[in-house]
Amino acid sequence: MAKEPRFVRRALSERIVQAIQNFPETTQEFMRNLSYMPSFYSGKGYVFLQIRVSGAMRKEHDYRAKRQTILEIACGAAKNKFPELKTIIGIAIDAPKFVNENSEDFILMECENWTEAQRAYYEEANKGWDFFQSSSLKQTYQKATEFIPAQAYPQQSAGRMKIGRNDPCTCGSSKKFKKCCGT
Repeated sequence: MAKEPRFVRRALSERIVQAIQNFPETTQEFMRNLSYMPSFYSGKGYVFLQIRVSGAMRKEHDYRAKRQTILEIACGAAKNKFPELKTIIGIAIDAPKFVNENSEDFILMECENWTEAQRAYYEEANKGWDFFQSSSLKQTYQKATEFIPAQAYPQQSAGRMKIGRNDPCTCGSSKKFKKCCGT
């Protein structure tokens, strides 16, 4: 995400927070929620996977390996769904609504030279998971721009002048505003 333009990083972060907030309230021992977000750059996309499992399952010695495998399957399913992808960045976490401590798994799946064997492997591995095939799949569109909406800025009082990014910071640090309080 670090190579994405700032406005795209902001949109990706907002989408991840929204996915966390929208994770269904459930009493099921196992539940998953998958989000796909395209990159600013063509051929690149992000898969964000949240999993809810029972406390006993989380304590199993191979739980992280299982979660990593599920993430890999989800990323492979994304490539099969969106053949134009060349790189997929996968992130998996335990659903924050249900745990106090969390860890994350990451995968960088380079898939520019996707073979028929890989396509078939992930298609088979996706059986039962049905990533990107579920009847409850919801597709949403979000437009990200470089401009922050005006309501995001605090209102200035009538007599105050706007501080420029390259002006000295008002806190007295002698740094530029953009490198200090304006970040």
